[in-house]
Parts: sequence; C-alpha cells; structure tokens
Amino acid sequence: MRLTRTIAGFAALALAAGCAGSHGTAGAPFAPATSVAAAPGTTGFAYDSAAIATSAFVGPAAFGRFAIDVVLPMRDAEGLRRYAAAASDPKAPEYRHFLEPSDIADRFSVTAADQARAIAYFHANGLAVATWKQRMLVRVAGSQAQLERAFHTHFGTYRDRSGATFFAPMTPPSVDAGVPVSGSPNIVARATAYKPFFVPSTGIGTGLAPQQIAAAFDFTGAYAAGYTGAGITIGIIGTGPVQISTSSRIGDLEAYKRLYHVAGSSAVTIVSPDATDPVVNANSGFASPPPVTAPCTAASIAGAPPSEFPTATCNPEDFEAQIDTEQTGALARDSAIQFFLAYNPNDGCPSVGIASPCPAGAGHAQQGLAENDEEVQTAIDRNSADVLSLSYGGSEKGTAAPPGGASPPYEFAADGTGLAPNQFAALAALGIAVFVSSGDSGANGCQGPPLAGSVDQLCVSYPASDPSVVGVGGVTTPVNSAGQLVGPISAWGLQTSFGTSGSGGGVSGFFAQPAYQIGALGMLGSMRNSPDVALEAAPSTGVATLANADPALGGASLRPFGGTSVAAPEMAAMWALVLQACKTTASCVAKGSGTRPYRMGNPDALFYGIYKNAAAYGKTFLPVTYGNNSIALYCYYNGSDAANCPTPAPGSTATPLPVPIPIDSGYNANPSGGYNQITGIGVPFGRALIRAVVGV
Repeated sequence: MRLTRTIAGFAALALAAGCAGSHGTAGAPFAPATSVAAAPGTTGFAYDSAAIATSAFVGPAAFGRFAIDVVLPMRDAEGLRRYAAAASDPKAPEYRHFLEPSDIADRFSVTAADQARAIAYFHANGLAVATWKQRMLVRVAGSQAQLERAFHTHFGTYRDRSGATFFAPMTPPSVDAGVPVSGSPNIVARATAYKPFFVPSTGIGTGLAPQQIAAAFDFTGAYAAGYTGAGITIGIIGTGPVQISTSSRIGDLEAYKRLYHVAGSSAVTIVSPDATDPVVNANSGFASPPPVTAPCTAASIAGAPPSEFPTATCNPEDFEAQIDTEQTGALARDSAIQFFLAYNPNDGCPSVGIASPCPAGAGHAQQGLAENDEEVQTAIDRNSADVLSLSYGGSEKGTAAPPGGASPPYEFAADGTGLAPNQFAALAALGIAVFVSSGDSGANGCQGPPLAGSVDQLCVSYPASDPSVVGVGGVTTPVNSAGQLVGPISAWGLQTSFGTSGSGGGVSGFFAQPAYQIGALGMLGSMRNSPDVALEAAPSTGVATLANADPALGGASLRPFGGTSVAAPEMAAMWALVLQACKTTASCVAKGSGTRPYRMGNPDALFYGIYKNAAAYGKTFLPVTYGNNSIALYCYYNGSDAANCPTPAPGSTATPLPVPIPIDSGYNANPSGGYNQITGIGVPFGRALIRAVVGV
C-alpha cells in the first residue's frame, strides 16, 4: 500500500528576493488575492494570499502563542545561486572554493544593520526572535495580540475546498515602513502535502540486511580499501523522533548494528535549535524534543501523526527516522550522524487536512516535518554536516489550484526563485552535498488529495527537483542472502509494485535545466529532469528497519520498508565514503580550500561528467534498462477532480473515498541504456565511484 499523509509543515513559501525599500533581485512571487493595500505608513510583503482567495471565511481566529517565519530581503539571491553552481562545477574557477555561513550573510543576504532593524521592530512589539548566522530568515513568536499588532492585521479562520480549516490574516499583513521584510511562509497557517517517502514492504521476511545492500552496491569494495565514512558527518533533516543511545537507553542505530553484527563507530546525535542555542533568543518557541515514548496514538492535533505533532507523553517513532539513521549509519559505518530535529511545544493551531479546533488559549506542539525550514536553517548555520539526506517532499505543482490552473507550492516562486532554492543554494555554497528522495508516486507526483485538476498531470516532487540537490530515485534489487544479484536491477515501478507506487521522476515545470544536464543524452525538454541517480527502493525488496529497540519502549519492531526514503540515505552514505577518500588523499584535498577542503559541493556536476564520458560511465554506473513509473491514478468525488472520476451508475450515490482509475502514462527506461526519468543516469557502485571521483 502506498503511504500518503497530509503534513501540517510550514514549508518555505515562494518568496521574493526583494521588497519595497530593499535591493532584492526578484519581484513578488505571486499576485495578491485582493486589491486592498497595506495600511498607510506600512510596507506589505509576500504571503500565501491565493489560499485565502480560494477559501471560505469561517470567523475570527482564537489561538495562543504562535511562531511566524519572516524572510528577510536578500541583496543578491541570484548571485548566491550562481555561486553555488560554480563552486560545484569542476570547469569553473570557483570550484570547491566554499563559503562559511557568515560569508553568505555578508555577500548575499540582508545587511547586519537591516536585520538588526527588523529584530528591534519585533522586539518592540513584544515578540521573541530567533536568528541564524546566514541572515536569511528570522522567526518571531508571541501571543495572538502581539502578532496582530506587529503585522497590522487580525487573524481569521478559513475553510479550503477540501474542508480543512486554517487561520490566516483577514487583511493584508504589513510591517512599519522601513522594516526589511520580504515575506512569510506560514503567516497563512495552512496544510501542505510534504510527506515522508517510505512504503511498507511487500516482500517476505524482515527485509534486506545492511550486508546485502553493501554487497549489492559494492560498499564492501570501498570497505576493503579502507573507506568506511570515518571523519565524515552525515546530516539528516528529521521528520520525527529517533531514540539515541544514552546512559539508560540503547539507541535504535546501536541496536541495529548489534543485531546485524555491523562493525564501526557510527552514532547518532540530535541537533535541535532551542533556547540555549547562541543564535536564538530565549522564548523563541524552540525547545528540546520530548523523550521518545512507546507507540501511542494521541497527538496534539486529533488525527495527525503523533510523531510530528506530539504531546509530552506521546512521542512515538514513525520508522522514517529509523530508515534514515540506520541506512546511513550501517553503510557509512564509521561516520558521525547528526539528526536535525526542531520542536516547538506551542505553535498555534495549524490544519492537517482535518478540522482541529484550538485548545483554549493554547496551541499545538510541532516537530520534525512541521518545522523543516528551521531544521534546514540550523544545518546551514552549524555547517557541521558534510552530507545531508532528506527523505520527504511534495508535489512540485503544489496543493493550491486557483483559477487558471495549478500553482507552485510555497517553497518557491513560479520562476524557480524563493526561500527554499536559496536555502539549498546556500548548502551547496558551503560545500554540503544534499541527497533528496524523488518520491514514491511515480510519474504522478501530484498524487494525494488533489485540488482542481492537478492529480492527472505528470509532475515531479520538490525538493528533489531543485537544481542544487541530487534527486535520488529507486530500483528493484533482487539479491540472495550474500547480496549477490539473482536477477536484473530494474526501475522501481509498475512491474514491481503492481501499479500502486514507483520511483518519482519526470520533468520540472519550474526549474530550468541546470548546466550539468545540458547535452546529456536522454534529457527531455529544456527544464530540469529528475531524478539524477538511483539505489534500492522497491517495497518488494525492502530493507530491514528496527524501531523501539530499547526495552522501555515496549518491545522492538523489525519490519521491511521500501520507498525512495531508503535510496536517499543509502546514497548519502556512499558519498560519505567518497568524501573520506578525498579527505585522506592529498591531491584531492589540494583542489579544495577553506576549513573543509575535502568537500565537493553538489555532486551532480561530477555525476553527469562521468555520464558524459562513456569509458568512465561504464566502469562506475549501471544504466537501468527496464521498467516504467506509471502508477494507478485516483479520482476523488469531491468535485475537485471530476475529469478523472468515472460516471456513477444511474441512481447511485457518489462516494468520497478514492477510487482507482486506469493507469496513466509515465516514463520508460531506455532499453539501450542511458538517462531515464525513473532512475536518472543509473545505479552507482561504491568502490568504482571513489575511483571515478577521487582517483584512488
């Protein structure tokens, strides 16, 4: 069964780089829903006005403390994206001249004086403020009355076309004239379709052991040469809680390695922005995550995933975090694992696709995916992870469909600019490689509860389609107990999942084809193609995953899982081995600069460089020649996707449940090899990739 959930994540809004009174490089990312101007003497900013225009007003909102993300106007967002691409391009003079977070702030972001002016304004209105070194975002927290005063508006409750309720400004929000603000991703507190990309396995038994994966993709050859990830830090943008080893509890990764007799020193530490962090103010809304609990169903929002909206006594694991940490830690077995997990115990009353009234005078706890921008900002600020793995995403066409067709989600603008692309460019400019799951909905990344006509469109998942990251698709890997192939590696899709799930892939509707893809055989059109590479992901050959390993959690659970949530951390682990090889090879380190000269930035330029060299490609990657990522579509009898719904029989009553309809066309693997929109340039092998990239 394909797992789909609606997440109340406050994903990064499509934000302009510039605003009135600043020197940004891009205009407003979307048109306002109303012609009402900001109050005299104030300055308006970009926000999700389209959601308000297409929703019904219910009445005034009443909530407790809430935190709002405020994007500051960058001086040169386009310059940051250009630098990120050049620093990762072996042909560019900037190659591997990576920056520090303070460099990003001083060269591309708002000035320190402008940020100080914004902070002073919010402090004057009684709000606590969190900041990060790169000066891209501030987070302001306070009561409803304080927020309404600061943003010159009142909040109302709205109901969207799907029936979900959310709160949002009743009039266009603004700040005092001269306060540098370009937008807010979550001042309209509506749901988004970001979800983890893992799928319960359809295979037999407990799933593939780490030794089988290591043998199948030749991690073992790298181990034999001495490359195990030692000295490299892998970061994971957390979706929910994970138990780590303490003096009184055993962590899941440690127990997993003991169970499978995996050697090595890899261990997980949790990195959370909280009130003790020197880059945030006290009372900014952050706190240390609550202890992991035994499996439970209670949540701070009824019907929401308790791992993402926990209570003080219900904070259970959800398997996504365990897939991420166990695949990275068992395959890069001597690496350090940093798990970025943000937690806010009281963050307003967001919708999760269901009616969820606010507790009187209070809000709801949010964690993980619901705070993903804060986690990414913290990863940039700390600059401590050499590699990042992200196992989540959502439809590139977004969840809103105002008149005129589907719009981009609020991670980026229609021209491919905005907070999220700037964040991923910042990571690349620091030299950090980012691997992102390409999705589990095959060619139809818009699958899920749709709004007006987006479900039956071929579309890809974001952030896997961002030009600054490596999109990781999935394959089916038939192996025996020794990890030896007993059949061909094929694309994960129709032929292995019975049409219900498959490797996400296709062509972006918003991002231009990056330089590294131009001229590569198999590209379609002039826009970014996704994914870039692929590793194991099919549920039919799922990997073993251990949760609740500590006895205090009520009993360990060992289950098999597939999905591109498996492939992304596997790829991050393989890249950690490549970075260790560089770090211990003088000629490779000499090509870099700064405090981490072994980093290589976004690996895509290197991957496609290998692909364009036939001899190197044949020694490093396996092209996937069989498979298709079509999946069964669903119609929803809610009037939003009527074109896909079969005509009910005379006299019958329409049902609100999803109804499968005939399979839509997807993408095919190329029988002669090369790039395809299911598995990218193909499957890399660990030892060969080290030789191709580092030369040892």
